[in-house]
Amino acid sequence: MRRGISYLVLLLPAITLMATGGSEEGTAAVGEAAAAMPETRFNEAPMLAALVAAGELPPVDERLPIEPAVTWFAPGDEVGTYGGTLTVFHTNEYPWNDLAEETESGGYFGRMVKGSLDVVPSMAKALEFSDDAMALTVHLREGLKWSDGHPMTADDVVFMYDGLHFNDLVPTWNWIPQIKRAIKVDDYTVRLETDEPYVLMYYKMSTVEGGGWNTFHPKHYLEKWHIDYNPEAEALAKEEGFESWDKAFYHHYWWSPLKDLDKPTHHPWIMTEATNTGKRYERNPYYWEVDPEGNQLPYVDRIQAQIVDQETYHLKIISGEADVALLQTSFDNFTLYQENAAAGEYHVNQIPSGLGGAVIVAPNQNHLDPFKRELYRNKRFRQALSLAINREEINNIVYFGVGVPRQATIVSDSSYFQDKWAQSYAAYDPEQANAMLDELGLTARDGDGYRLRPDGDAFLQVIEYWRAGNLPVLELVKEYWEDVGLKTEIKFYESAALGTRADAAQHDFYTDRLASPELRSWMVAGSNWRGGDFAWARQWFNWMVAKRDVDSGAKTLDDYADGKLPGEEPPDEIKQLNRWIDDWAAGRPGDPDYVEAFTKVFDFHAENVFLIGTVGITPHLYVVKDKLANAPLEYGPSMSWKGDLLVYAAKMFIK
Repeated sequence: MRRGISYLVLLLPAITLMATGGSEEGTAAVGEAAAAMPETRFNEAPMLAALVAAGELPPVDERLPIEPAVTWFAPGDEVGTYGGTLTVFHTNEYPWNDLAEETESGGYFGRMVKGSLDVVPSMAKALEFSDDAMALTVHLREGLKWSDGHPMTADDVVFMYDGLHFNDLVPTWNWIPQIKRAIKVDDYTVRLETDEPYVLMYYKMSTVEGGGWNTFHPKHYLEKWHIDYNPEAEALAKEEGFESWDKAFYHHYWWSPLKDLDKPTHHPWIMTEATNTGKRYERNPYYWEVDPEGNQLPYVDRIQAQIVDQETYHLKIISGEADVALLQTSFDNFTLYQENAAAGEYHVNQIPSGLGGAVIVAPNQNHLDPFKRELYRNKRFRQALSLAINREEINNIVYFGVGVPRQATIVSDSSYFQDKWAQSYAAYDPEQANAMLDELGLTARDGDGYRLRPDGDAFLQVIEYWRAGNLPVLELVKEYWEDVGLKTEIKFYESAALGTRADAAQHDFYTDRLASPELRSWMVAGSNWRGGDFAWARQWFNWMVAKRDVDSGAKTLDDYADGKLPGEEPPDEIKQLNRWIDDWAAGRPGDPDYVEAFTKVFDFHAENVFLIGTVGITPHLYVVKDKLANAPLEYGPSMSWKGDLLVYAAKMFIK
């Protein structure tokens, strides 16, 4: 990777490619098409052309950036035609539904190039990363506009940090907390700075971290509700029926779910209606991407979404009513989808996922029960739990044999993957698991054959989960663990409730999935010192976060109750793990120090099995109507979950 990286897009023929996959031939074809494009001459949808003719909308050349981004076309994609409505089905009011308003569809500053360590510009015109890995300069595209036609400038990035991330009264999802300053250089240039080297800041511009919910928000629209920008914000809040300015501000800017439909966006479709039964989206006349022939995207005019329950969602698929179905599809219905594909005029795509683990089970290292805490901290117990699981059977029964039985670790196409990580304690060996549990003193059993605590009391483990799709796997895990004498129950909680239990260390086992492209590998590594997404050691991580803040001067002990660090001080081996993670985060991909730290982290996890994997790299089922072309069917290197495919939704069209 070059030092002092700078990618500048000076003229449209030197287009910004959305390159997260594809061949050199495909890239060249896009470049040739763009070079042949008449200068500053673009095409638009008929519905927008009619508005221009009526004087209700500026011409397309004035709505697009001076140097618009040209979307990436995969081999086989084609220039589309305008028009039509796509019908989709949502299972709740939140953004993570098919063709909804999630940040993935709104664009990021950059894109990673498959097979390289480069990040090319996307919404940004250029990204310049300093040699010391402490400053990222973002050059915005002049003429880039929000969906209400207002220019996007450096002020929108600074506002996201100063007005939202750095204000204690404003809750946000600050996914790059290492950024300490956002400095406006000029109207179209902003510099993001850290206090310590942080190479991932550059790469995260190609992920949701470099998108709208984390890095920019429309200052021109939101500032009137913010007390730092409008002295009358309190009065305005009262006028609107809110008790304080921050409550009013939250209502207007919050995105999950979006309440203020007038808040400008960069999505290809704007939500124009939201009820408890559905949502409606209309094309964004200021959308910033064009196709290789200069046609402003998106091709499709509108999206109509109906909110249904999970079972109805699947019925809508097999009846052929859903034009696109991705985010709530499940392998439970794979055969059903296939059997009805011809009649429903759709096809079922199996897209290899970036899931290092489709279902991960993590014992709570900070358990409130002293016996369970000691047992769960014993790696021999965790290893025994892992050896008791029949991953081949899970793969065949739940995933129809298309997944990969493996331990929880990064995916095999990661640059530095080692097969021993995926094989560690992943063989099915109940005999050895039984022997290990006996060695730990769990020899006494009740009349049903279940192991007792050493004091003779009953021993019960509870696996807690919130993703409904995890249940078939967990039911099998329960059987395997009970086969070696460990009585097990499974209990469902809503996501928020389970999160609360995890924060309080009240659970036995937490379950989730493992998204593990390299930029997302913090999840298996323990989310660095900033998290603990799998809740396997939430109290340790809370302590480390606070310790880091105190050591850096960001906070003092007086900021914490009773002048003590929150959480629980971790053992030395966990502190060492996080030093390796810090070394990894500070390194440059490909450098020896980076590879060494990366390897130490995953060697440690392979031996200690804090996260117990089952099956990984399971394909995502993406159902697409036969009439729909250019559906994106390949994940890029910085993508980690189904929703990332929707980055490319704007290029889909109805044949």
